[in-house]
Amino acid sequence: MKYINLDLKKIPDYGITLIEASAGTGKTFTIIILYLRLILNIGIKKTYSRPLLISEILIVTFTEASKNELKNRLYKKICQLYDMCINKKNEIHELKKIINDVKDFKKTIQLLKTAKKNINLIMIYTLHGFFFHILNEQKFLCKQMIPDKILLNIQKLQLESTKDFWRKYVCDVNKNVTKLILKKWPNPYKLFNHINTWINQLNISFKHKFNKKTNLCIIFNNIIEIINVTKKIWNEKKKKIKNLIFKMNLNKKIYNKKNLAKWFLQINQWSQKIKNNYSVPGILKYFKFSNIKNIKLFKNDKKYIFFKNIEKIFKNYNLFFEYFVYTAVKKITKIVQNKKKETNRLEFNDLNKILWKEIKSKNSIIKKNIINKYTISIIDECQDIDDIQFNIFYTLYNNIPNKSLILFGDPKQSIYSFRGSNIFSYLKFKKKIKKHFILKKNFRSSKYIVAGINTLFSRIKNPFVFNKIDFQPSTIHQKNKKTCFIIDNIKQPAFNFVFQHKKVMTTDEYYCWIAKKCAYSIYTWLSKKSNKSCFIKLNNNKIRHITHNDITILVKNKYEAQIIKKELKKNGLQSIYTSHKNNIFHTVEAKEIMWILDSIIDLSNTLKFQKLLVTRIFKKNIFDIQLINNQEKIYTSLFLKLKNYYVIWNTTNITNMIYKIITDFSIQVNNTYSQKNKINIKKITKICEILEKKNQIITNKFLLTVWFKKKILQNNIEHNKIIDISEKEEKTINIVTIYKAKGLEYPITWIPFFSNFKIPKNNIFFCKKKLKKIIDLKNNKKNLFIHKQELLSEDLRLLYVALTRSIIHCNIGIAAIQKKKTININNNIDTDCHKSSLGFLIQKGKKYSLCDLKKELYSLQNNKIFNIKHIKNKNKKYFKIQSIKTKKILQPKLLKKIINPWTKISFSKIISYNIIYKKNYIQEKIKENKLLLQNKKNKSSKLNIHNFPSGKEYGIYLHDILKKIEFNKINNIKKIINKLNFLSLSKVWINKLFIWICNILTKSIDNKNLSLNKIKKNEHLKEVKFTIPIKKYIDINQLNIIIKNFDSLSQKCKNINLENISGVLTGIIDLIFIWENKYYIIDYKSNWLGSNYDDYNINNLQIEIIKHRYDIQYQIYSLAIHRYLSKKIKNYNYNLHFGGVFYLFIRALNKKNNNGIFFIKPSYLLIYHLDNLLNGKFYDT
Repeated sequence: MKYINLDLKKIPDYGITLIEASAGTGKTFTIIILYLRLILNIGIKKTYSRPLLISEILIVTFTEASKNELKNRLYKKICQLYDMCINKKNEIHELKKIINDVKDFKKTIQLLKTAKKNINLIMIYTLHGFFFHILNEQKFLCKQMIPDKILLNIQKLQLESTKDFWRKYVCDVNKNVTKLILKKWPNPYKLFNHINTWINQLNISFKHKFNKKTNLCIIFNNIIEIINVTKKIWNEKKKKIKNLIFKMNLNKKIYNKKNLAKWFLQINQWSQKIKNNYSVPGILKYFKFSNIKNIKLFKNDKKYIFFKNIEKIFKNYNLFFEYFVYTAVKKITKIVQNKKKETNRLEFNDLNKILWKEIKSKNSIIKKNIINKYTISIIDECQDIDDIQFNIFYTLYNNIPNKSLILFGDPKQSIYSFRGSNIFSYLKFKKKIKKHFILKKNFRSSKYIVAGINTLFSRIKNPFVFNKIDFQPSTIHQKNKKTCFIIDNIKQPAFNFVFQHKKVMTTDEYYCWIAKKCAYSIYTWLSKKSNKSCFIKLNNNKIRHITHNDITILVKNKYEAQIIKKELKKNGLQSIYTSHKNNIFHTVEAKEIMWILDSIIDLSNTLKFQKLLVTRIFKKNIFDIQLINNQEKIYTSLFLKLKNYYVIWNTTNITNMIYKIITDFSIQVNNTYSQKNKINIKKITKICEILEKKNQIITNKFLLTVWFKKKILQNNIEHNKIIDISEKEEKTINIVTIYKAKGLEYPITWIPFFSNFKIPKNNIFFCKKKLKKIIDLKNNKKNLFIHKQELLSEDLRLLYVALTRSIIHCNIGIAAIQKKKTININNNIDTDCHKSSLGFLIQKGKKYSLCDLKKELYSLQNNKIFNIKHIKNKNKKYFKIQSIKTKKILQPKLLKKIINPWTKISFSKIISYNIIYKKNYIQEKIKENKLLLQNKKNKSSKLNIHNFPSGKEYGIYLHDILKKIEFNKINNIKKIINKLNFLSLSKVWINKLFIWICNILTKSIDNKNLSLNKIKKNEHLKEVKFTIPIKKYIDINQLNIIIKNFDSLSQKCKNINLENISGVLTGIIDLIFIWENKYYIIDYKSNWLGSNYDDYNINNLQIEIIKHRYDIQYQIYSLAIHRYLSKKIKNYNYNLHFGGVFYLFIRALNKKNNNGIFFIKPSYLLIYHLDNLLNGKFYDT
C-alpha cells in the first residue's frame, strides 16, 4: 500500500481520509493545526469555500484525559495565534506557516476572537460521550428509551447474573451433577473469574455448537454408563489387560513395574466402588487409547476396548464441562440483558448498538440530523474503535457530498484489547478507505532513539507478526539531534541492553534478577548526580543534572510494579506507582473525619464521642478515655471545645473547623513504635474541599454526614479517584503501566520485564472468514497457534509503545527464559526467548539457544545506538533522600501526656531496637560481612551443610520445612522440600537437604535418647503463638536487675535499653512437646558459626546466645508456657511439669557428634519475679 506524506498546509478533500501517525510524530499537534486551518479557511480553497464554525467540527477522542488535554492545547494555540495576528510577530515557530498564509488579518482576528469566546461550545467528546450526547439530543426520535445515567460498573451486574445462573442451573439440578460442577468451580465467583473475559467480548461466538436436545444430565449419564462398563471389563479381563500392557512397547520411564503396580492397585480399588460413582482416578489418563496406541490399524481390535472406553470417559468429562461453560456464557449474557431491560439501565456498548440501529436505515432522520450538524468529523486513536463504532461513522460520511471524516490512528499502537478493541477490525475498515496519508517525522525522541527503533523493527519482514500491520521507519527532527545523556563525561548510547549472559532463567528468577539490576542502575545514576557527574541535555539545549522526575520505569501490571518498588526501597529510593487507582473515600482520613463530624453534630451520644477520641487527630488511648470519663473538669473542657468547633463549622466552613482541631491536637507527634499513625494533610484538605462543595447543595449537616457515610461504604471507584499523595513529592521515581504511558514522553525510561511472555489461558481467536472472535473450548492446536500469534502481536505492539516513550535514553532488561519446570544447564539448547516480543525481534522469530542469542545481541552493538551491559552490584552506601526542612507551625496541646504508649512488643522488636541504637553497629556489621566472605572463600568446593547459604530467606525456608513435615513420616519429606522451594534450589541441594533433615529428626538431643522422630503426633504443637498482657507497664531497669540476678548468661550481657513498655508481649514458639510427663520447648537456629562441626561446641553456642540475646527469648518463652501450664494442670509445679528449653543449631546436628545442642531450664525464681513484674508488682531487691 502506498502512503503519502501529509502536508499540513493542505486540508484533505471531501470524503473519508485515514492518517496513520507513528509514535511521537505530532498527531495531536496535526489535529490542532488542521482545526485552526478549518476555522480560518486557510488551505486549499477547493475543499471548503468558507471558514467553518466551531459547532460544525466534531473531534472524537478515546479517553477523558486526552479529550481535556486536546481542549486545553487547542485553546492555548487559538490564544497564541490571536496574539501573533494582533502584534504581527512570528514568535512561535509552530504557527509561522499559518501566519504566512494569512491574507486578511482583520477577518482572521475576528474569527479567532469568536473562537476564544465560544471555546466551551467546542465539539470535543469521548467516543461513548458523543453517542450518549447524540441519543439524548435526538431522544424523541429514538425507538428506545435512553436513561439519564449510564451503568459504569457492568461487572457488578454480571456477577449478580452469574449468581442467578448458579442458583437455577447448578443448585436446582441432579445432586451428582452439582457435585461434579463443584469439583471444578466451588462457587459462582470462581465460575465468573473463568468466563469473565468471554462475557465481556463483543461480537463473539463458539467454534463448536451443541445439539438443542443435549443437556448436562444426559452427558453425566453417559459418563456413568461408560464408567460402569469400563469397571466391568476390568473386573472380568484384568489379567488379559495387564498382560497386554506388559507386551506393548511403551515408555519404560513412565510405564515401569513400580508405577504399573501402583496404578493397577488404584484401578482395582476404583473398580470395586459402588455403581453410578462418577469419580475417576487421575492415573487412568496413562491408559487412554491415544497414549497406548497411535496406529489406526488397532482401532477396530477388541483387545483395546478397555483403553477406548477410558478415552471415552475423558472425552465425555471434557464434553460435560465444555457444555456447562457454553450454557453459562449464553445464559448469563441473556440474564444481564434482561436485568438491564427491567431496570432501564444501559452500558456504553449498548449505546453503540442503539445508535447503529437508528442510523443504518436509509431514511433515518437521526442520520440526516448528524450529517447536517457536523461538516467534518475528526476521530483520534481510531485503531482502538470496534466494528459497530466504525460502521456508525462510515455510514454517516460515506459518499456524502461536501462532508469529511478524518481518521487518525496507528495500528502499531493498538494495545487495548482488554477494553474490546481489535486490530483486525481496524485492518478490515482500512481496506474500505481509499485516501491514506502518513506522519513520519519524529518530534519526540533523539536521533539515536529513532534509529534504534527503526533498526529493531526492521530486522524481520513482519515485525508485528501479521503482514498487514506495516512498519514505516520514522525520520528525525533536526532539533532532536543534539539531545543526549552524559555520565562521567561520556555520552551514553540510546539503548542499554542489560543482559543475563551466564544462564537460562525461570520467570521468577528473571523478575528477581532484573528488578535488582534496574534499582541498582537508577541508584548509580542518582548517586553520580549527587557527585555532579550525571547530566542530560534536552531540546532546549541546556545541560542540567539528572533528577528523579527524569526517570520512569515502564511495567505491564501492578504485580511488576510491586517487585520494582521493593527493590528501589532496598536501595534507599522512593517510588510511586502512578497507575494505581484509589478512592479518597476509602482512606483512613475519610473515616476519621466522618467520625468527627458525626460526633460534633450529636454530642450527647457517648459511642460517637469515644470514636472521635480514638481518631489519629485526637490521639487518645484507652487510659485517656477512662480519665476523661472519670474526671468532670477534663470532660467539660473537651465538651466545650467540641461545641466551639460546631460554631466554627456554622460560621465559616468544614476546612477551618478541621484545621482548628489539628492545631489544638497536633498530629505531628506519633506513637513510639508505629509510623502508620501519620495523617496525610493533603488528603484531609481534598476531603474537606469535596465536603464543602457538597455542603452548598446539601445544607443540612445531618444529611451531609449521611451522604458522606454512603460514599465511604460504596465500592465504586470511578469517581473521586486519587493517586498516592507522594506523587507530588519531588524525589520520587515514577512507575507507570505502558497502557497509561501511551501518548506521554519521558527523558529516561527503564523497561525491565519484556523477556517474559503470556501463556494463553482462554482460547479466543479472530476468524478472518467470519470476521469475529471465536471461543474454542476444545483447544484445537491450529486455533491455539492463531491465539498465540495474536498474543505475540499484541505484545510486540506494547513493546513498540514502551520503546517510543523515551526521549534520550532507554534501558531494557533481557534474558533467555525457559517456561518449563526443569531447566537444562546446557546453554546450547533452544530456549523460549523467541516467544517473547523482545526475543522475537532479536532472534528474527527463530528458536535460538543462549549462545546464539548472545551472537545476535552483540551483532547489534553500536557505541551510539545499542550497548550490551552486565551490571554488577557493588558494595555501596545507600543514597539517602534529603528531607526538606519545614517550619513547625502546629504546637501540641494534649489534655494528658502519654508516658507509656500502649503497644505490641516481642523479643525481635526488643532486640532490633537495641541493635539499631548500639554504638559502632554499622562498623561491626561490616567486619562481620568481611569475616563471612573470607570464610566462604576458604570453604571446600563440595556441597555440604556448612556451605549451605546463610541469610533470612534460607532461615525461613528451613523453618518452613520443619513446620510442614511430620516427624514420623520420612517418605513425604522430599515432596515438602520441593514444594516449599521458593528459592529455586538445585536438585543436588534438595537431596542434601533431605539427608540433613533426616539427620535432624533422628539425632538424639539428650542423654535419654530423645529425638524428634520419637515425639508422637498428638504430643506436640508447632508454631505456637502466645500473648501475655502487661498490667500497667514493664519497668526496664527492674527487668535488667531480675534477669541478671537469676541467670548466669544474662550476667555477661549488657543492659537492655528501651522505654518502659505497656500493652501486650507476643511471640511464636517453634515447638512445644511432652516427654516423660514434662513439657519442653524447642527453638531452631540456622546461624552459621563456622565450616566445621567443632565450631558449634558449647562455648561458641553460649557466645552466640549472648551476642543475639537469646537469653531473653528463652526467658519469655518459659514464662509463656509457665502461665499456660498453671491454668491447664491441677496442682501445677514448675519444677515437676516443665522440662526446659532446647536450642537446636541445626547446621551442626549429626549422629557422629553432640555439638549444636544447647539446653537450659531457667530457675523458678527468675520466672516467678518476671511473672510478678508483668502483673505490675514491684521487684524488691
